[in-house]
Amino acid sequence: MKLIMSRIKNSPLLSCLLVFGLVTSILLISIGTSFVSSLFYGEKTIDKNIAPNGEGYTLDGNLKKDCNNEIFNQLFSGIDNDTGLYLNNLYLHVDGSEVNSYCSASAEYFKNDDIWHYPLVSGKYFTADDVKNGNKVVLIGSSLDEYSYKKNNEKYIKIEEEEYRVVGIIGFANQESRWDRRIVMPCTSLPKNCFEEFNDNKYLGISFIMYSNLGDYSKSEEFMKSQGKSILKDFSFEDLGQIQSNSDQVLSQAAENPDKILSIAVIGYLVTLVFAINITIFWIEKRKYEISVRKAFGFTSGSIMKMIFTEMIGFAIISFIIAIIMQFVLSVVVGSIADYTLQLYLPNLVIGLVVVLVTALVTTLIPVIKAIKVEPAEALKAKEG
Repeated sequence: MKLIMSRIKNSPLLSCLLVFGLVTSILLISIGTSFVSSLFYGEKTIDKNIAPNGEGYTLDGNLKKDCNNEIFNQLFSGIDNDTGLYLNNLYLHVDGSEVNSYCSASAEYFKNDDIWHYPLVSGKYFTADDVKNGNKVVLIGSSLDEYSYKKNNEKYIKIEEEEYRVVGIIGFANQESRWDRRIVMPCTSLPKNCFEEFNDNKYLGISFIMYSNLGDYSKSEEFMKSQGKSILKDFSFEDLGQIQSNSDQVLSQAAENPDKILSIAVIGYLVTLVFAINITIFWIEKRKYEISVRKAFGFTSGSIMKMIFTEMIGFAIISFIIAIIMQFVLSVVVGSIADYTLQLYLPNLVIGLVVVLVTALVTTLIPVIKAIKVEPAEALKAKEG
């Protein structure tokens, strides 16, 4: 620490500029790390709460007559009691939200209330009777709660111009997730708009996921195939295989499609490295006399290298600590900026320390080569000059 304070005292302006540049780049890298970490840990939490043994399917064919919600009772009423399913790839508009904005929706079918359900923040789940009877009930993510309203001491929301009673909020308390803007309802109570395209084209095409603790869907599949053939012409039923978790894909997706703040952070960091190298070279030039004297008194090239590396790692650690403190304060005061979470995670510390070591190593590499070339005779020349 004395060595660092001595450098700051001798070159206060350059030291401040160096620290400022490092703090800025490390802070950007840390925010980018938090962004990726929040996605990764969020998906990990969801993976722990997803439907067990999920299996994907598609079902399609030409309609023999116009269909409505009752078609799902016809197709799915024979599934096993321990099995549930939900239609996926659905998007519904919440009345009152932005025009042409749609939310992901899951339309469920189950016969037993004790099977897997989405996690609830508050309220209760709709029941198997609600599913069978096509009751207009819905679960919504916390972000959609602002569009709900009270009526007769009950909470309601309008979806595709139809009124639904909100029975619960899905997701996790005090934690963001991709379910925060999701709609979950019985597939037997989907809005009429969902069937207009089917009836206009005389074609039904849906995809869904079946789930159960046992993972055996053979009887359920046979029932659907039998019913499908009686309802649809040119009926097709395909098993798409087991559903994979999303958390393992987050890091690869971030690498393939880097977010803009990560790109900015990398560019800023490279600029900072070049600046730091130039500052260190300038220091070496100013310290030729000091280095030559040290060599005259027996300091080896190795000890000189160690001294310079220690100085730079000290500046990098100071910058790292300042950047982490700044992000922590911002996370408490602001929470997030432009959809970038500021919460600190373990990867922030790990990646930050790696950045510190890399910074110290890279910024001292070229200056160290110049430093070890300084001969003790330089001290005499400088003294005589």
